[in-house]
Amino acid sequence: MKRILYIFVAAMLLLVTAASPVFASSAPRFYLEGPSRAKVGDTIEVSLKLEGTYEASVIHVKVGFDPAAFDFVSRTLGDTAEAFREIDAVIMCEPTQARDAVGYGMVSPYPDEFASATGTLVTIRLEVKSADVPDQKITLDVSEFEYLPEGETQATSIDFTKSDLSMTLYSADDPNYTEEPNVTDDPNTTDDPNVTDDPNTTDDPNTTDDPNTTDDPNATQDPDATGDPTPIAEPDETPDPGKEGGEGAKGPKIKNYVWYIAAGAGAAVIAALIIVLVRSKRSRKE
Repeated sequence: MKRILYIFVAAMLLLVTAASPVFASSAPRFYLEGPSRAKVGDTIEVSLKLEGTYEASVIHVKVGFDPAAFDFVSRTLGDTAEAFREIDAVIMCEPTQARDAVGYGMVSPYPDEFASATGTLVTIRLEVKSADVPDQKITLDVSEFEYLPEGETQATSIDFTKSDLSMTLYSADDPNYTEEPNVTDDPNTTDDPNVTDDPNTTDDPNTTDDPNTTDDPNATQDPDATGDPTPIAEPDETPDPGKEGGEGAKGPKIKNYVWYIAAGAGAAVIAALIIVLVRSKRSRKE
C-alpha cells in the first residue's frame, strides 16, 4: 500500500512539473506579413505584427527595405494603436531620411501602465520600382522591447522572436508573374479595367453591342461601383479574440491563471497524501 502511495505522489510531482511548459506562454513574436512576389508598378502592403503575451514600456522597431527596389508610399497605424493610446502611450512612425526603412516606436509615460496589445502595429505601403535584384528581403530590427516596473531605474529586456519577409520581384511584362490577392496596382491608375472593376459588377456582354443602349435594366451593376480605383485595404479593425474594446491582449494571461490553479491543486493533493502517510505510519506503531 505504501509503495502505491509513493508511486502516486511521484506521479503527481511529475505532472505538476510538466504542467509548467504546457501553460506557460511562449515568447512574443514580431513578424512581417505581406506578399511573396510582386511586379514593377505594384503597390504592396507590408504589415508589422506582434503576437504573444507581454507587458512592455518601450517598443522600437525598424522595418528595412532596399530603396533601389521600393519607394515608400504611406503608412497606417494598426489596430494596436487604440489600446496603446488608452494608457496614453506615445506612438511614433515615420520613414527614415534615407527612405530605406520605416521606424515604429511606442513609449508608455507612466511606470505602472504597460502595453500588452497584440495585432498589427503598422501597415506600410511600398511601390515596386525596379526588379533588377529580384530576390528581396524586407527586414525587422527590434532595437528596444523593454519592461520598466515602477520604482526601477533600469529597464529589463523582454525575450522575443522575429521573422523577416522574403519577396521575389518581376518586371512589369514578365509572363512568369502571377498576382497575389494583397498585391495591388498603382492606386492612381484608373483606366485599367482589371484594377477598378469589381468582378461581381461587370456589365452584361449582351448589352454592350448596341451603341444606342445606355441604361439596360437587365445589366447587373453594383450601386457602390463608381469607377474609382480599388482602395488599398486598411488594417483590419476586427478586435483580436484575445482582447475586448482595445484593452490589450487579456486572453493569453488566462493561461497563467490556469497554471496557478493546476499547481495549487497538485500541491494540495501532495500535502493530503503526505498526511495520510504520516497517520498510517503512526497507527502501525501504535
